[in-house]
Amino acid sequence: MSASGNAEVHTNAFAAFLIRHHSSNLHSILLSPDCSLHYPLLIDFAELLDFDPPLAHLLFSSPSDLLPLFDEAAFRVQGVILGASEELGESASRKDHVHVRINVCGSPLECPEAFPSIGRVRVKHRGILLTLKGTVIRSGAIKMIELERLYECRKCKHRQEIV
Repeated sequence: MSASGNAEVHTNAFAAFLIRHHSSNLHSILLSPDCSLHYPLLIDFAELLDFDPPLAHLLFSSPSDLLPLFDEAAFRVQGVILGASEELGESASRKDHVHVRINVCGSPLECPEAFPSIGRVRVKHRGILLTLKGTVIRSGAIKMIELERLYECRKCKHRQEIV
């Protein structure tokens, strides 16, 4: 089962999971008044693993492909809930910015391979779902990286790009 080849199948599976386990959370998001906010939807990885083990393992191995599909499923499920529930009324509205967040507590992702300390993160961890815990001690200012610059002559308006 590949992540990119079956996008519709994966989105439908995520939607079924959300309807079964998180419809109350989506219900409360639908009733929230501000449509411009970003709403997190916290998913327990252990629940997803119980619901559909192959899909959970696929999410672990290629999160960059599947998390956008999970977000798309959350958007679709909002429409399903809006259409099926008369009790929501006019105050409910579909939110464009619902983002699925994965909680790994109590799941097999707490193993040392998926839960390394910050100093042990290596290239082999690239592309898999990782959990890092720690306290931010110091953060610096944001630095702009300048890759190219465009100069324009004031007289002739000639532009020259320096890379």
